[in-house]
Amino acid sequence: MIPADGEPVLLCGLSPRVYSWIKSVTLFEEIRPASKLVPTLLKLCEERGWKALGVLDMPRLPHEVHAPLAASGLALKDVRLSGLDNAALAMHRRAAELGREMLSDALPAGVGITGHHLAGRLERLFRRAGAEDLIILLGAGETPPLPATAAKLPVAYSVFVAVEYRGHWAHVTRARAAPPALEAAFAAGGGQIENLSGPYPYEMGSGPLTARHVEITHEGLRLFHGDTCWQGVPL
Repeated sequence: MIPADGEPVLLCGLSPRVYSWIKSVTLFEEIRPASKLVPTLLKLCEERGWKALGVLDMPRLPHEVHAPLAASGLALKDVRLSGLDNAALAMHRRAAELGREMLSDALPAGVGITGHHLAGRLERLFRRAGAEDLIILLGAGETPPLPATAAKLPVAYSVFVAVEYRGHWAHVTRARAAPPALEAAFAAGGGQIENLSGPYPYEMGSGPLTARHVEITHEGLRLFHGDTCWQGVPL
């Protein structure tokens, strides 16, 4: 809840034991237990004397939330976001920078380790750097020819990460020992485009915030390169 003339209030269905952690990673100072969301919300409105609510993207409200709100007597107004402001864009940019930094450091140092070890190493790096949520996808091939007595273990040659930083997502893909042709293909445009301008985390929408990924085949391996873009330009 974001009052017109006060600090935001978080109505939270989680256990109170996580409230101190929530306060440490957000701007919320007031957190109210809300295992029953609508009664808690209506009580807050009564305490504050609120007669009207702006509801972000109201058509998406679940029926069990919308129906009692509509019957409460409060005036409800559908609120739509017109686009990203500079502060939100800066958060997406920081998420993209975090993805690039972590992959730049981890991929060269990950030579010779298996994919699940690399994923674990990346998870630790991202979490320590402030990532709130993380999705890691590995594009694997096989190790170069080895003696017959040695096992061939899957090795990640391209890594995609979707990283959330303070509620803002970015997608970054990098390849280990990428040939110049891979970045050249990205710079030339084209490739697969995902729109990231949806109103909810990691949800597709329509707008100028996108992620673009290109692919080439090099020495028998499929290699990928991608980044988060604003109006077609990497953040």
